[in-house]
Order: sequence, then structure tokens, then C-alpha cells
Amino acid sequence: MAGGIVSGGLHVPGLPAVIASSVTIINATRCFILWEGDDVVQIPTSALFRHRDRWGVFVADQGRARLRLVEVVRRSGLWTQITMGLETGEIVVTHPGDRVHDPGRIAAEIRPYA
Repeated sequence: MAGGIVSGGLHVPGLPAVIASSVTIINATRCFILWEGDDVVQIPTSALFRHRDRWGVFVADQGRARLRLVEVVRRSGLWTQITMGLETGEIVVTHPGDRVHDPGRIAAEIRPYA
């Protein structure tokens, strides 16, 4: 998927949450804009999990995983728009599994995310 949504990525742990202006799917010679907005914080859907009756993510904070409860607005398969609970530039853990917990130690492996 393209559209300049994320500048870098993590493989358990993390991915920077960044500001994006639109979600774009490119399919062969056609481009479809599913939705767009200003000052949008987006994360990979794979970072989300249910925590009691809310959505949660783990944020990398000085080598530790920290639980954050977030408000989810839109999901487009691979990407989810967050309106509360994360700030631009924070690193979230993708595919956290049952071994990641707050305040468990984690090591970030940041890679390009396309």
C-alpha cells in the first residue's frame, strides 16, 4: 500500500505513529482515496489489541513496553486512524503477542515500512 503514510517501521517491537493526510490504495492503473483528513495519526492495525473493553497498543518507552489505551476511528485493513492515546512520533509495538507486557523490557528493531 502506498500513500506516504508511515516513514519507518518496526517488527515487534514497534512502528512510529505519524501524521498523514490521506489513505491511498493503488491498484494497477487506478488510485482510490478511501478517506482523507488533516493531522491524522495512523498506526498499523497489527499493533492493536483488545484490553478489557477498549483498544490498546504498546508504546516503546526507554526500552520498556507501556500500555496505552487508544480511540480507533477508521480502519482500512492494514492501517488504523487513532484520535486519542498516541502522539506523533511515538513507537508502537506491532504483533505484540502474549510475551509483551507493561513494563516489560523490549528492544526496537526499526526498519523501513512500505
